[in-house]
Amino acid sequence: MEYCSRIFKKIALLFLNTILQNSKLQKYFVKKILANSINLKNTMKNVKVYGADWCSDCVTAKKFLESKKIDFEYIDITKDELAVRFVENVNDGKRVIPTLVINGKTHTNPGVAGLISLFN
Repeated sequence: MEYCSRIFKKIALLFLNTILQNSKLQKYFVKKILANSINLKNTMKNVKVYGADWCSDCVTAKKFLESKKIDFEYIDITKDELAVRFVENVNDGKRVIPTLVINGKTHTNPGVAGLISLFN
């Protein structure tokens, strides 16, 4: 068993050394690793954005999420009475938008700085 472990380590080191010496392989694997980590990070979050098309903060939040390739569900409260009630309920009777729900936790108008901290 220990012999197999040593051989595996040698093969892994040889493989890594080959990658490090070949810039094309290096770029390929770095892109793959980054893409997989970004996709994993983004798919782990269930994001809903409650907003309105006329709201500049809502547009900014949507653009931020799109720029980070984060999947989200957009709910326009001007077209959905249940959404209005939800937003009012979580914001002490006020219609504060955007209201984001991320993995079940509510974030009221987090702004760009808040979005950055939520998704980094």
